[in-house]
Amino acid sequence: RHAACAAHRGAVRAGVVSMDQKPAIICLRIKYDPASIITPMDGGAFAYRSTGSALEAYARSSRGTNEEIVLRLGSLFLGWRTQGFGGVGDSLESPSASTVHAAGRTLAIGGFPGAWEQYEVGGDAVKHNVWIASAPATSSEYVALQGELRIPENATVLVDGQPRTGAFATDAPILVEYDGHRLRLE
Repeated sequence: RHAACAAHRGAVRAGVVSMDQKPAIICLRIKYDPASIITPMDGGAFAYRSTGSALEAYARSSRGTNEEIVLRLGSLFLGWRTQGFGGVGDSLESPSASTVHAAGRTLAIGGFPGAWEQYEVGGDAVKHNVWIASAPATSSEYVALQGELRIPENATVLVDGQPRTGAFATDAPILVEYDGHRLRLE
């Protein structure tokens, strides 16, 4: 697994996978709580929210210009918005508008030909998978999902126990610390 990340101005960008993996998966996870479930909301900016766990996840009804999913653990808020998908070194294709679908503790969203994203929400974890049914047109050996993970301005990003503030590549877990809360991203 190869992951490229950059932390800057409250954002972490990630996601490079080899096309020799079938299906390719880009993953953000910690651990699960089977009590978590995604339920519809009545009105407001979000259509769905998770219940039954310390980590709260909120999802919009469709992909747009805002984050597709917002996570809350105490006072730590993180927001994820996918920006593009395609071959490494190519111009990435921007996602098209797509409806979010919810079932149990899973959210699914399309927006790319032959690929979709899946979020599994649990106790203090969200696992983010990218399923690739067919490879995009590219001459590259690798494909990338590019997105922005919004983190609080005063949060600390750690890799192997060392703070990161610029661009970096790692296979190690990324820790986000903020206001006494710690979230592990793998």
